[in-house]
Amino acid sequence: MNYWHMQMHPSDENWGGEREVLEKHSLIGMGDWDEGKGQQDAFENVMDIGDIVAIKRGGQLIALTEVIGEYQYEENGLGDDWIKRIRKVKVLDWYKDEYNFNVAPMGTLVRCADLSKETSQSIIKWHDLVNLTKLLEHKHQIILQGPPGTGKTKLAKEIAEKLTKDEDKIKLIQFHPAYSYEDFVRGIVAESKGDKISYVAKDKVLAEFAKKASNDLKAKYILIIDEINRANLPAVLGELIYGLEYRGEKVESMYAIEQGGREITLPEKIYIIGTMNTADRSVGHIDYAIRRRFAFVDVPPNESVITNDKAKALFKKVAELFDKNLSSDFKKEDVQIGHSYFLADDDAELGLKLKYEIKPILHKAFSEHITEDISKEENVTPLTVFFKQDNPSEDKEKKCVWITEGQNGKKIHTHYYVGIDWLIENELAVYVAPKLDDTAKQTDYVKMLFSCLKHPEVAEHTKNLYEIKFDKSLIEIPQNQDLLTPFLVVQFLQLLKAIVRKGLKKSYYKVERNLDARIKGKVLVAQTIKQNVIKNKLTRTFCQYDEFGFNGVENRILKRTLIFVQKYLALFPEFSKLASPIVGYCMPAFHEVDEHIDVRAMRGIFHNSFYKEYKEALRIALLILKRFAFNIKEVETQKDKTVKVQPFWINMSNLFELYVLGLLRDKYSNDIIIFQCKGTYGIPDFLLKGEPKMIIDAKYKRIYQKDNNYEIDDIRQLSGYARDCEIVKKLVCTKDVVIDCLIIYPDQKAEEKLSDNLKNTPICGFTKFYKMPIKLPVQVEK
Repeated sequence: MNYWHMQMHPSDENWGGEREVLEKHSLIGMGDWDEGKGQQDAFENVMDIGDIVAIKRGGQLIALTEVIGEYQYEENGLGDDWIKRIRKVKVLDWYKDEYNFNVAPMGTLVRCADLSKETSQSIIKWHDLVNLTKLLEHKHQIILQGPPGTGKTKLAKEIAEKLTKDEDKIKLIQFHPAYSYEDFVRGIVAESKGDKISYVAKDKVLAEFAKKASNDLKAKYILIIDEINRANLPAVLGELIYGLEYRGEKVESMYAIEQGGREITLPEKIYIIGTMNTADRSVGHIDYAIRRRFAFVDVPPNESVITNDKAKALFKKVAELFDKNLSSDFKKEDVQIGHSYFLADDDAELGLKLKYEIKPILHKAFSEHITEDISKEENVTPLTVFFKQDNPSEDKEKKCVWITEGQNGKKIHTHYYVGIDWLIENELAVYVAPKLDDTAKQTDYVKMLFSCLKHPEVAEHTKNLYEIKFDKSLIEIPQNQDLLTPFLVVQFLQLLKAIVRKGLKKSYYKVERNLDARIKGKVLVAQTIKQNVIKNKLTRTFCQYDEFGFNGVENRILKRTLIFVQKYLALFPEFSKLASPIVGYCMPAFHEVDEHIDVRAMRGIFHNSFYKEYKEALRIALLILKRFAFNIKEVETQKDKTVKVQPFWINMSNLFELYVLGLLRDKYSNDIIIFQCKGTYGIPDFLLKGEPKMIIDAKYKRIYQKDNNYEIDDIRQLSGYARDCEIVKKLVCTKDVVIDCLIIYPDQKAEEKLSDNLKNTPICGFTKFYKMPIKLPVQVEK
C-alpha cells in the first residue's frame, strides 16, 4: 500500500470543486499536460487499489480517500479538462481544522516515498486515526498495546478528540494494583452527620460516566484507562464484564444506590480505550473472558517519526541489541524501547535522554528479557535456561547424566555434576556424589559455597549453579544425600547478610485497621458491619490503605524464609555452627516485619537497582519455601533417616570456578581481578591485572593432578585468549608481550590457599604456561 497527496485542479486556485466531485461521483482525477508525464504515468501505472490518497488544495487538506477502482481514461471526463484520467475512490474522512495536520503545498500528484517526512507522517497518522476510530465505534472497547515510549496514551487522546470536541466528555484515569471495583464502578463511602457515621453506596468513575452518557444519547463519551492491565481486571469490572458486550442492557451491581437501585446500564455511546505496556511482566495478564470483549491494537516503535540523524542511528543500534540477544521467551515488539525516547531537538537533549531514560530502561530490559551473552557484557543477571548446550540438538539433560549400551549391559555416564534425578520416571533414580578421586566424595561443597560468597559480588554469578526440577516427582533419599537444601540455605544467608548490611528496603504495603472516628483509604464494609455496627461501635470503621515502611511483601518473604532456615539449622549442629552466626546477625533487622506472606503478591514487586541483592535473595527464598511446600512442619521431617526432595543437579565445575574466584578475592583487591571478561573469541575465567599479568582458568579436571598431564584443548583455549586483542587491552599490555597463562585445578594433596608464587609449576613443552593445585574443603568424619 502506498500513500499519496494530490491536487485535482492545480491550475485554478479558486476551483473548489473537490468535495462535489468526491461526494457525487466518488472519484479522483487529473488532466493531460506536457510537463506532467511522470505524474500521469504514476497515476495510471503505480497507484493501485487499496492505496490511500489525501486530496488537498495547496497546503490545505480536504479529504482522505482510498482507491477502489482501476485506472480509466474518459475523453469528456466530467466536462472538465482536468478530470479525464480517473480512479474510483471512497472517502474515508473529511478534514477538520482541529486535526492540525500539515501537508506540502506543491505537486499535483506525489507519492510518499520518505515516510519520515512531515507530510507522510500526517497522512499516515490521519489514516490510522480513521481506522482506529471505526474500530472503536464498532467494538466499543479497544486496548492499545506496546512497549513503553510508543505513544499509546497520546494516541488514545487523539482518538478520543476525533470522536468529540467536548473535553467534558473525555475522561482519563490510570489503573494500579490497588484499584478495585469500589473505586471504578460503585462502592460504599462513609458520611459523617454530626457525631454519627453512615455508610452510603455511591457511583464511581464508570457508573457516573455511564449515567452522563445515558442522559445525553446524541453525544459520544470516551473513557481512557491508562495502564489497564496493572489492575486485577475481573475484580475491578465485576458484573460489568457482561455490560461491556451487551450495551443498553441492565446489569445488577452488588451495591444499591438510593436512586436507581442496583441496576447499571452501559449505553451505546460510551467508548473505552485502554493502554497496556507489553514489556512489564510483573503486572497481571488479561484473561480470555475480558480479552474477547476488547479489540487489541499493536502500537510498535516507529523509526520513521525520528528526524534527528543521531537519534535515528541510536534507535537502530538499540534495536539491534534486541534483534541479536532477545530470549526466545519474549517478542521484540513487546519489549523494544519506543521511539518517543529518541525524539530530541538537539544533541544535548538526546544525550540527557540516553543517560537518564534509555540506559536505565535497557538495564532493566537486559536483566529480564536478554539472553546470556549480552547480559554478561552488561554485568546483569541473565534469564537463560540452565546448562547451556554446546550442541543445541543434544538432549538438555545429557550433559548431567545419560545411559548407553555397553558389552556387559547399560552404562551410566555423568559429567561434573552432583545431584539426584530419575533415570526412569517413578521407577529408577540415580544419585551422583562429588567426584574427582578416591577422596573427593568427602568434598564439602557447602564450605566451598560459603567461602566464595564471603564476597557479595560473587552472589550474582550463582544463578546457574543448579537446576531444581519442580515438575518431576519427589525422590526419597537418605538424609545425608540431600545436597540441595544446605546449598540453598548458604546462598540465601550470604545474600541476606549483604542486604542487612546495606539496610532493609522500604516500600508501600496494604494494612487493614479498625479506625476510630476517621476514615482512610477504602472502607471494608463487611468487616465494619460485623465488627462495629452490630456491636454498636458506630464511631469505628474498618479500612484498607497503604503504608510506607519495612513491612513490605519482599521483607516478609525474606523473614519467613529466615525462620524456615533457622528451624532447619537447629536440626544439624555441625551445619548450624557454620551458618547460625549469620542468622543471629540478620534476624534483629526484621523485628518490625511480619512473617505472614501471600506469595501471589510477588507479581507486583518492582526491583530497584540500588537493592540488587533483593532480586536474587527473593528468588532463592521462594525456592527454599517451595522446597518445604511452604509448610514449616515439613522442615521437621528433614531430620528423618530419609527425606523426599525434588530432582536436582549442582554444577561442580561452575562451583569450583566460583570457589577459585573467592580465593583470588581473598588474595587480591577487586580491581586487580577481572571475572569473566568478554573477549573477541571467548570468555576467560579470570584476568590478573597485577604483577605478574596473567590469564587464569579454573579447570575442575583430574588430569592435571599428574606431573606432565594436560589437555591440549585447554592449552589452545588459553593461547587464544592470550592473543585476543580485547583481552590484551584489558590487561594493559602491548601486542608483542607474551602473557602468562595459569590453570588452577583441584588436588586434595595440595594446600587450601593460593601459593604466593603463581609460576611455581610450569607445564612442560609450553612457554609461559603454568598450573597450580588447590585443596578443596572436606567434610569432618563423624
